[in-house]
Amino acid sequence: MKAVIFLCISLTVCTQANYVRISRQASDPNSASNSTSVPSTTTPTTTTSTSSDNSTSNVTSTTEQPALTEEQYYDRILQSTKIGLATFTLEFQRCAFNATTTGKNILFSPVNIAGILATLLLGAEGETKAEILKAVGISTGRDLSQKENQIHLALGHLFENFTKEAYENPATTVEIAQSIFLQKDTNITDFFRNFSQTVYKNEIIDVDFSSPNIEAADIINKWIDNKTHHRIENLVNPPLSKTIKMILSNTLFFNGEWEFPFLNETCWKPFHTESGKYSVKMMANVGGAYLLRDMERNYSALGLPYKGGNIFMYFIIPKKGHTLKEIINSLTIEDMIDITTKSVKVEDFTYEVPFMSINDKIQLNGILETIGIKSIFSPTHANLSNIAENLFVSQIIHKANLDVTEAGSTGSASTVAQIENKFGKEPFLVNQPFICYVHHRSSGLISFWATVNLPVPNKVS
Repeated sequence: MKAVIFLCISLTVCTQANYVRISRQASDPNSASNSTSVPSTTTPTTTTSTSSDNSTSNVTSTTEQPALTEEQYYDRILQSTKIGLATFTLEFQRCAFNATTTGKNILFSPVNIAGILATLLLGAEGETKAEILKAVGISTGRDLSQKENQIHLALGHLFENFTKEAYENPATTVEIAQSIFLQKDTNITDFFRNFSQTVYKNEIIDVDFSSPNIEAADIINKWIDNKTHHRIENLVNPPLSKTIKMILSNTLFFNGEWEFPFLNETCWKPFHTESGKYSVKMMANVGGAYLLRDMERNYSALGLPYKGGNIFMYFIIPKKGHTLKEIINSLTIEDMIDITTKSVKVEDFTYEVPFMSINDKIQLNGILETIGIKSIFSPTHANLSNIAENLFVSQIIHKANLDVTEAGSTGSASTVAQIENKFGKEPFLVNQPFICYVHHRSSGLISFWATVNLPVPNKVS
């Protein structure tokens, strides 16, 4: 029986946890290849064709291209990885939205899912590896079969920079932790063990999933509870299957203070959905925000900086006559770049966004299969031989929670009304279904993405 991987992600202003369970096929001899070889960095002599969706195909060309230096390869892969992960985020949110009951809020962490997929990619070969690479859009226009270590170095670099920036800003906390809980006496390849520890900073912890397995669940839950600053408890529920050989866990903790805190008195205001009119707690502020609003787009965007100016929360709302579904299905990488680079700081206008707490739990198997990651879930087709033989992923569970508050701001709602009249400009009101996400400019990574149909708390008007 192949190994099962189970992923769970959770985010709360912002905390996130993520775990993957791996089991073994019934025919497994409980052995693994211990090859220590790292993928060669020799310049390839063949090129790989790239489709218009930035995915890499298996068709090779006989046309030789000038050899690139290691630094050039790495830079190209790094840039491709950033674009690939952003593309994956957009495709993931489309699939999640279209597969979800109308009216449900969706919340997930792209960086956490990427962390788990990166570790799985490290262990994958053949069709399984190709599907993951294609899904995350990593392509350089060249054959990377002998440059695979560069992909992992680039991903590791992005994750490291993602957290490094927080150390330079005491008002922001960004922490990523990854762990591999391994059934004791299970052999994994030296390649996977060494690379996962050095590049992805995985802790490898030996546990016993056999009966009684309450102790193993307790060890994992305590690790997750500690890494998420006690935000996530009892994520793993015993009894655990005896077929489990490995559980991969990835946690994210993010906490940031607004650069320009909201006024501290919220009030109930109308929020309009397709199913009716509700009231939600609305926060308000004046100026210090970034706005993208022009005639050519079917949406408007608002960017709110956290202290330090490198991390932003963006809100996207449809323009009149357009729907959230339309925006979700049409949003492109070019739009994401424009929102980041073309938003203009505006001082003399007001904006209102909901005070909210969102929780979501998603089983990722179906979404990832729709995107194209399929074989990894099949006991007969999964190829994770760079970890060990006869492993497969049984399920990946994602759990997230997000709180958006005033963050210690001061002021009054009455002042807001007076300012609106004074400036005479159209305010930015997030009073309809919207998208919001947190973007880290230096790394280019998105820590979480939310599609909000109705903020919580709310009440029927």
